[in-house]
Amino acid sequence: MASILTYLKTYAGKDLGGLMGGLGAKDLPILSASLFLPHGAANTYTVNLYQLVCLCLSQGNAFIGRALNGLKPSTALEWLALLVCLTMLTSLITISITGIQSALAVSSSKSGKRPPMLPYWIPIAGSIYPFLGDGLSLMRRFMQKYGYKVPAGLKLGTTTLYFVSDPQFAPIFFKPSPQMGANPVLLYFMQNVLGTPRRALPLYAEDNSGGHPTPFPGSCVEPENRIRFHHMQAAHKFLAGSHNGIQLSERYTDILRRNISANDTVQDDWIDYPDFYAFLRDMMFSASTEALCGSEILRLIPNLAQDFWTYDDHVPTLMKTPYRWLAPKAYKARDKMLDDIKLWHEHAKAHSDFTKIDPQDPDWEPYFGTKYVRARQKFFHDIKMMDANARAAEDVGLIFAASVNSIKVTFWVFFEVFTRPALLARVREIARLIHESSEGKESHTVARGNDPLLQSIFAEATRLRIAGIIGREVLGNDLTLGKWSIPKGSFIGLYSRSAGLNSDVWKTGTADDPHPVEAFWAERFLVYPKETRPSESRSSDPDGLKDEQRPHPKSRPCTPVLPEKSSAKPIFSTRGLNNVYVPFNGGTLACPGRQFARYEAINTLVEFALNFDIECKVPTTGWEPRMNGGFFPMGSLPPLDEGIIEAAYASD
Repeated sequence: MASILTYLKTYAGKDLGGLMGGLGAKDLPILSASLFLPHGAANTYTVNLYQLVCLCLSQGNAFIGRALNGLKPSTALEWLALLVCLTMLTSLITISITGIQSALAVSSSKSGKRPPMLPYWIPIAGSIYPFLGDGLSLMRRFMQKYGYKVPAGLKLGTTTLYFVSDPQFAPIFFKPSPQMGANPVLLYFMQNVLGTPRRALPLYAEDNSGGHPTPFPGSCVEPENRIRFHHMQAAHKFLAGSHNGIQLSERYTDILRRNISANDTVQDDWIDYPDFYAFLRDMMFSASTEALCGSEILRLIPNLAQDFWTYDDHVPTLMKTPYRWLAPKAYKARDKMLDDIKLWHEHAKAHSDFTKIDPQDPDWEPYFGTKYVRARQKFFHDIKMMDANARAAEDVGLIFAASVNSIKVTFWVFFEVFTRPALLARVREIARLIHESSEGKESHTVARGNDPLLQSIFAEATRLRIAGIIGREVLGNDLTLGKWSIPKGSFIGLYSRSAGLNSDVWKTGTADDPHPVEAFWAERFLVYPKETRPSESRSSDPDGLKDEQRPHPKSRPCTPVLPEKSSAKPIFSTRGLNNVYVPFNGGTLACPGRQFARYEAINTLVEFALNFDIECKVPTTGWEPRMNGGFFPMGSLPPLDEGIIEAAYASD
């Protein structure tokens, strides 16, 4: 690649023949890999393609000069050589122009300027192929180039997606606003991934009333069709809050404990389990689904867990392939999930009344499960545009949201704890002390979920292992962010990992005990008395604002001031991190099930830590599996390497 760039400089402004005549076959594999081939591809097809293209260029270099003098290609190889060289030239011109435009945008001092665009090789397509193929690596390069202060864009075909990484601008993503919408992103996800029928999409597309009881000014949506408001009302009434979260978590923990005891593979002797991740996710899925949706759905559909994880494996394909004929297996898996949910709905309606959500009605029953699920069914049936298929798509989305992030993150919690013997010993000691001290006071489920270290472990895993994009569309006028201006109609995104890896705002240890943001540190969310984070400018609340309401303060170095060791007890805190710790969105749009997700992961860890010895089989000390970037930007990333999932365990 260096020789290509050198040649660009040497022949800038000279004739085409001089430029192309100096490119040798040795340059082409480097360039073609960037343009056409997946990163790191090493299969036979790729090798043969490399050889073919190199042969074409080596044979065609001499011909290019003749072609420019009016001679026509005489062989297929010469035609191919000409095509390759012209493609290279087009790509080199494109990357040069977009690179210059990006540099000028960054260096410009004028106000109201457009953000820079990441330079790209392919005209029109832009960065869409690397975004769809290995978006995790693309975003890593993106952040390395622009850092955390400069909003910048990706050209994705005919669409531009601008990323905002400066924490001071994060609050625009966290509150409903007439100027910010999520309709196009939401509608695409609903239609492709969840299978929402086309006739129901206008219900979501036309709802401009917001999620509050009072609609936004100018909204004419009928009260029964305010789908966003109904969703938020049901979630905040029956899912969010300490009472609902604790109740659901306790039910989940009881079911998990019961399922572990009843599992035939759990024995008193050491056994090898070749796919511990699959075992863990099936255990957690069954427990969380029963706790949320009732026991009848699993009795009626015994293979629901298998159907769901097959569907989840195809979700990245569904996101990237809007045509059924291009991905028949993916759409078949989605259809199977929809059929499962419709079967459950019909069975539950025949045996239960989903309108019973009053205080005197049971909090949980076996057919529809929680009041939250029943409340959703109630307002679904009140909306004329929602038929059985639309209701099924909604509950596929519910189970997807309740399972995917929390279960995959729990695997990473297990990996980090069970590969660190000292940390595992601390977790077991905490669990033992809670068991001895919380009798008659609060449930073990609650005490575990509120323990500072256990909360910090969970939060650190979500910081590192969730790679999602909080996306919005700019409505109304152009969006002004400092000296930058995002044009109306553009899409903007807050990338969770760019926020989570910003070393300017996170604790990174000390010079003697460093903990870089790229690595797991169990105590990153623990704060000692009088300690301030880099993201904080004060340790009190003189203005009376809640954390999510306060503008992001200027960063300053972490200045821990610790009392005597005998009295220093850290607490778990996200103070000062509301704009950078965003695995569950933020502000008024924060996921209402985030408390349940925390209790779910922590109590699953503790139940296994107390009752089992688990030995993760890793190649070397300090090794960790790669994250499966194919699931970017869907949220929590599962492990890519299969070796780490193999484990040996025995009942303790």
